[in-house]
Amino acid sequence: MVKPDATEALFRQVREGTAIINYIGHGSEHQWAQERLLFQDRGDVARIQTGMKLHLWIAGTCSWGHFDYVDNEAFSEELIRRPRDGAAAIITTSRLITVSSNQYYTEQIFRSLFPHHRVTRQPLGDILQSVKTGNADGELFHLFGDPALHIALAADTLDRIEVDRDTLQALAVATYTGSQSVLNGPGYGFVTLRDADRPVTRHYSFLNTEQSLSFVLPGPTLFRGQISFTGNQLQGQVRLPNDLSYSAAPGYLSLYIYSTETGFQEALGSRGNIYFQGGLPTQDHSGPIIQFETDSGRRLGPGDHLNPDDRLWVRLTDPLGINLTGEIGHTIEWTRVDRGETIDITDRFVYDLNSITTGTIEILSDEYSSGETVRVQAWDSANNPADAEITLYRITQSALRLLNVLNFPNPFHSATDFTFEISAAADVTVDIYTLNGRRLVRLGPRPFPPGFATLHWDGRDQWGNRLANGVYLYRIQAKNQSESVSRIERCAKYE
Repeated sequence: MVKPDATEALFRQVREGTAIINYIGHGSEHQWAQERLLFQDRGDVARIQTGMKLHLWIAGTCSWGHFDYVDNEAFSEELIRRPRDGAAAIITTSRLITVSSNQYYTEQIFRSLFPHHRVTRQPLGDILQSVKTGNADGELFHLFGDPALHIALAADTLDRIEVDRDTLQALAVATYTGSQSVLNGPGYGFVTLRDADRPVTRHYSFLNTEQSLSFVLPGPTLFRGQISFTGNQLQGQVRLPNDLSYSAAPGYLSLYIYSTETGFQEALGSRGNIYFQGGLPTQDHSGPIIQFETDSGRRLGPGDHLNPDDRLWVRLTDPLGINLTGEIGHTIEWTRVDRGETIDITDRFVYDLNSITTGTIEILSDEYSSGETVRVQAWDSANNPADAEITLYRITQSALRLLNVLNFPNPFHSATDFTFEISAAADVTVDIYTLNGRRLVRLGPRPFPPGFATLHWDGRDQWGNRLANGVYLYRIQAKNQSESVSRIERCAKYE
């Protein structure tokens, strides 16, 4: 029996980023769990794609780091050797280990990583050395990676975080403030507001007896945004959705700030005991505005082309904000219409800098194909839905290209617009000719950014005279510093 959904969920989390990946349970040199959560012979090492968001892997299992097995490569060996991918470091065992020792050493590693609920300043090599007590099982834990590495979490903390009220209302805007003495110069940050934590209990059978396992999951995300600040004081706003748990337990707000002004500096902070309650009804019944764009901000329309280096983003905008809770029926969904495949992309949404109304989601390159129709569905904070579809094409070569050339209307009465799409920034010129090749007028050159564009023509020649009825040729040329492309088409004048 295998658990493919669990494997895919792990791969998604790896791609989206996390500081630590921890596994405790059965395993071997080549797999995690009897259900093959990870399985080397299935090609799972190659499927672990981090996008350079490298993690610390801590695997409390048997032999996952059996590095001295001459005839075989352990999973962890292949993982750590992946260039610019895989793992920043791995802590795991090189042989079989007992359940009690596995639990003991894994717990000790985490206590050393987070002493007194803070982030350690010790490097990984010192941490692993400090938990070894000299017995045989302690010798089985090894570090794959640089022992001088530190965990990828901020060790410094903010001095203070306050929220303007201790009970926040659904659909209302709340203001938070903070102070810090760590960063020098202007800085930026990420803020997350979460609902109350959720206690979970799972029941299972073991050795013919009923057992249970209880744990706590973080509450749903209510807001995830970015801020900028100067000096030691910072301030921002959050907006709550209607989808609250209305639990008697409190939620919390967390902040991560950083600056690159004088070297890289960072700090963490949180404010707990934040309670939530229902708000007033709204007269807004419109869902979010959904737009597609590239990482350079170029807006995309149906049939547009993406350059080889372009990344695809979805922009969501709504005056009430976007529902990020991920509650059933209210997730942000990405659907590959032709395949009938839908994935939840809610956790990727981040509001723009200092905004509570608009933000973006990055769509990974393997989540769409050239010529494929895709759909996005999203909900605003008042649970008003919206969806949008688009078909995009991927250009496989970096050469300058001129696409979708036409004029509209055609035939035209008094004026027409030449429409086109270019794959890179270029100067565009349109020349209109008679059928025997005499040029009547030149439009441009005019500079255009990549993407769809139009060039208007009033239907007159270079002397200001209106053209007679008939068919004409036009040549549209796009030219930049290194390349030039052109197309010849026909247009008709009729009145």
